[in-house]
Amino acid sequence: MEDKSNSFTHFKPLTKGLGIHEKHSLKKQLSPIFIPPPTTITTPTLRPSSTGASILKTKTRPLPHIMPITHPPAFASKRKSLALPHKRVLAHILDLCFISLITLILIGSVALYLKQLFSWEFIFSLKKEFLSMGSFFFVFLYLSYFVIAGAAGSIGQRVFGLEICLEENQEPIGHFALFLRSLYSLFFPLALLGIHEKITKTLVVKK
Repeated sequence: MEDKSNSFTHFKPLTKGLGIHEKHSLKKQLSPIFIPPPTTITTPTLRPSSTGASILKTKTRPLPHIMPITHPPAFASKRKSLALPHKRVLAHILDLCFISLITLILIGSVALYLKQLFSWEFIFSLKKEFLSMGSFFFVFLYLSYFVIAGAAGSIGQRVFGLEICLEENQEPIGHFALFLRSLYSLFFPLALLGIHEKITKTLVVKK
């Protein structure tokens, strides 16, 4: 008669018989393996031997280096062409004429106001004072005009289809850079050599 106690010692769980535990243990043992990309290519070739049989030989050579495809920056394809020099000069002259006209109107208004208080002889005796006042009005209007209208485009720039932008990415220029550009352009030698554009890193381009 068989011993019943021994029959329980050889009992195998149902889950073990199905292999579920083995699958879970196998997943734990496996780890991700990094396979580097191939750097060489092997090509088989058949070469005849002295006995008449063909011998299979392999030839290994490195893979050609493939340069990655690089796309140019988005702004590179949209870069605008520089403005022609004569159009820039004409646009600036037109703006200067407009500023000079406003300056003369202001000086004339002051002279007419003083005419009600004093005689013309007294007013003409104030030539130096009127000259200083006219210079102040011109500089003030010059800086204010190009700073306020420079971002949207001055009269001369709109007539000739020009605009001012940053040199690096041709983005719209800020008010502070416009103020520096206008301040440096007041001095004719600096404006003639384009130093005001090099300092502020700006460009005049076509719209």
